[in-house]
Amino acid sequence: MSDSVKLEEMASFFENRLNGYDEHMRRDIEGSSDFYAFTAARLPQTRVAKVLDLGCGTGLELEEYFALNPDAEITGIDLCQPMLDALAAKFPQKRLNLVCGSYFDADLRLNAYDAAVSVESLHHFPAERKQELYRKLFSALKQNGYFVLTDYFAESEALEKEYFHNLEELKREQGLNEGAFYHYDTPLTVQHEMEILREAGFKDVRILRQWGSTYTVWAGKQKKTLNILEAAKRLYALEGYDCAAVSGHQGGRNLMYVCRKDGESKYVLRVSALGDRREEDYLAETEFIHYLAENGAPVADVLPSVSGKLVERYENQGQIRYISLFVYAKGMLIVDNGYRYREGVPLSEYFYNTGKALGIIHRLSKAYQPIHRRGSYFDKYNMEYIHRLIPDDYAELKQAISKRLEQFRALPQDGDSFGLVHFDFSDGNYHIDMETGNLTVFDFDNCVYCWYMFDLANLWTHGVGWYQFERDAGKRMEGMRQYFNTILEGFRSETDVSEALLSQLPLFIDMVLIENIVDAFECCAREGEALDEEDIEDAAECLIRDIPYAGFGED
Repeated sequence: MSDSVKLEEMASFFENRLNGYDEHMRRDIEGSSDFYAFTAARLPQTRVAKVLDLGCGTGLELEEYFALNPDAEITGIDLCQPMLDALAAKFPQKRLNLVCGSYFDADLRLNAYDAAVSVESLHHFPAERKQELYRKLFSALKQNGYFVLTDYFAESEALEKEYFHNLEELKREQGLNEGAFYHYDTPLTVQHEMEILREAGFKDVRILRQWGSTYTVWAGKQKKTLNILEAAKRLYALEGYDCAAVSGHQGGRNLMYVCRKDGESKYVLRVSALGDRREEDYLAETEFIHYLAENGAPVADVLPSVSGKLVERYENQGQIRYISLFVYAKGMLIVDNGYRYREGVPLSEYFYNTGKALGIIHRLSKAYQPIHRRGSYFDKYNMEYIHRLIPDDYAELKQAISKRLEQFRALPQDGDSFGLVHFDFSDGNYHIDMETGNLTVFDFDNCVYCWYMFDLANLWTHGVGWYQFERDAGKRMEGMRQYFNTILEGFRSETDVSEALLSQLPLFIDMVLIENIVDAFECCAREGEALDEEDIEDAAECLIRDIPYAGFGED
């Protein structure tokens, strides 16, 4: 490693780069345009909250935090005095207690802080030093205190070991003091970091958000369910209702409660759980749902709170939750009826009604003028994000996705082709009234500006279950042709879709497969788990080998 850069002691490294440091961090560090504000929003909003900042530097996260809580009291520890001087100059009127030194050696008072935070600092240090620090930090936090860590992490155990090996080799070659801190990145895996936090005593350790290799990790002293439900019931005057939690699913971003009175399901209460969406996202979704309901679409309407809001913002113990209340959709999931439709009525009615319900939503969407706006397809589905999300071990898959994204960009985006769509329109997100056959659609949580054909292609992929046990591939595809034609008949009774886009159905089915794959990787990232290859292997093979119709027509 003789051609490697010369190691610098930590304090000197940052002192030598003080000029331009803030600009570099905000411009060049992955996710920094978002993660400073996201981290600050997780810190206590109570007046004169006491917060410990480990490796505070020039206080980029504190710029965001003081905008939210100008009276917070901050203890900041950093090795570099010039950086602390720069921080003090930024905030001459704020409650700052700045300590120049190593946070490993700092004498932290017991039960002194409401919260602690560290941003892009701890990735320089080994696990054994962090074990000492986190035990000390645990004791320094108040009973309900917590630690918010935003940092970048190694993508694998092998890389983690490689970083530490390289550092030791450099120190040996350069004859450096073993006891000093040198600037060289040695991140742990996020799983290893979370394990050390748990070993230090933290009970509630979880990932809040990810930007490529950068994560925000929450570590709470107490494993405690916030009493959000009682607060939500007051916000929506639900006293006297029995609100029962709905069992979640992997990667789910919301807590859901069915609110019953006198044994009848009346409402669905939704509480955000992940903290990965802005208030504007929830407002845009609920405003769209309310517009659809007011104009006759078969959707479960969103209801205002006591104060007249479609989305209520609730904060407790530094966590922000967004709460909304929906009418309970009449009927039932078809899966809960054993995939049996109305007795004595042909399935063609169900298929037609499904297409018609979607057609009404799309017809109204084409005329919709939003107040708050949801994101657009390419905001997330772009190769910059795909490269951050999906490891390089999946190079063939990423190449196949890149090819499709180029094809998607060539598709028309006029108002009749592209607009605000459900993006998860399937039999898991509507109820059927088994007396009338009418559908009521819900769960617009993923709605996004995209091609209207995506929702139709998603319906196609969810229809394969009706014919999957037919052994003959030709007969399977004939069954799907009849199914989809009936869907289209119902859809076109409300609005149209061009033949040119319909001819691209296989491409839009690939779009659905990509969404499924991205969702699988995102769920694993949020849970801090490794991907189960079986979750994506069929979809990935279809994309890599250019197999159309999700492989349903293959023998």
